[in-house]
Amino acid sequence: MKQLRDLSIGFIGAGVVGTTLAVAFDRQGMHVNYVYSRSLKSASNLADRLSNCKVADNYQDLSNSCDLVFVTTPDSSISIIASNVKWQNNQIVIHCSG
Repeated sequence: MKQLRDLSIGFIGAGVVGTTLAVAFDRQGMHVNYVYSRSLKSASNLADRLSNCKVADNYQDLSNSCDLVFVTTPDSSISIIASNVKWQNNQIVIHCSG
């Protein structure tokens, strides 16, 4: 079983919650590999603050590349994301509600 530090992590949503968590994880040496946001500018701003993080073109590409996915979007977007992403076996998905 992989340890938390060995997981590839992605964030769908680059608002206050996603940014705060991603930056904190990065500072602890965790691998935040991808970020996606409906706003390319928000995603790029967050990725620039992290070590070796890329902006994903869409949330499916992010999901395909990450062991652990944080969905840090408004609650109204959760059902759209959850029903449109083909999640991987053994993938961890966490939603953070504001």
